[in-house]
Amino acid sequence: MSMSVEKRNKLIILILRLFIGWFFFYSGLTKVTTYYTDQPDWSAAQFLSGQKGIFSDYFQTLTSNKLIDYLNAYGQLAIGLGVITGTLLRLASFWGIFLMGMYYMAGYPPKNALLIDTHVLYSGIFILLMSSGAGRYFGVDGLVEKTEIVKRNRWLLKLLG
Repeated sequence: MSMSVEKRNKLIILILRLFIGWFFFYSGLTKVTTYYTDQPDWSAAQFLSGQKGIFSDYFQTLTSNKLIDYLNAYGQLAIGLGVITGTLLRLASFWGIFLMGMYYMAGYPPKNALLIDTHVLYSGIFILLMSSGAGRYFGVDGLVEKTEIVKRNRWLLKLLG
């Protein structure tokens, strides 16, 4: 028995969603756990202070900002969790694109690529997830969309999917 093209595409998007979700979740988890252990607290300072690009002077002013560190660490954790579970997937993807844009601009132009680096690739994956309704494929968004509150408030669909 062969799988239809539509089912195969949904399966591929689900796998891609789980992969990038895990990547962000684990990255955030390794940062957040330092705040609750004997390890030195994670900081964006090492990454930001090593950047030598057009916008690096601005981003280096953020190296001593604990709020930036917490937003980065907990943001990656939340983005990953939202993408893995398919919960508020479009909102999680938006913030994933935002975060990757900040990383990209901190080191622009990229050292090892001509304009397109891994941050741009990750953003492209988030755009694909947002536009394909990936949260509906074995995700919480698919269940939430069927509720009465969403049926009465169609604007909520912009956050789901």
